Amino acid sequence: MQEFAALKVPTISIIIGEGAVGGVSHAVADKLAMLEYAVFSVISPEGCAAILWNDPSKIEVAVKAMKITPFDLKKANLIDDIILEPERGAHRDKLQASQSIKDYFLQQLPLIQQSAFLTLRYQKLMSFGAFA
Repeated sequence: MQEFAALKVPTISIIIGEGAVGGVSHAVADKLAMLEYAVFSVISPEGCAAILWNDPSKIEVAVKAMKITPFDLKKANLIDDIILEPERGAHRDKLQASQSIKDYFLQQLPLIQQSAFLTLRYQKLMSFGAFA
């Protein structure tokens, strides 16, 4: 992950489905967005249920506790933006979903390039894990 944080070019990462375990490297991007029905976590809900309750059938309880939806993660300031999906979902309207991703990318890239993105990236990473 340290290598990604040291990149001297602007970075944008978009979670389009399920980002888990190795997906944590996405968090170091200058901009991190998710499609509205995607999920992002450090462990799968099945793994979490097995570890916490020794019962893989408690997946629904784990999902709610983990708060892995884009709306939960945005509220916690762990992602920057949510990209709305087509009415029928990205998997059913790939062209519209890819257009939404393209539009987001093209809108964000100039904003990142104009900023002191390395300083902002460092500040963003240091804010993770803050609690009250």
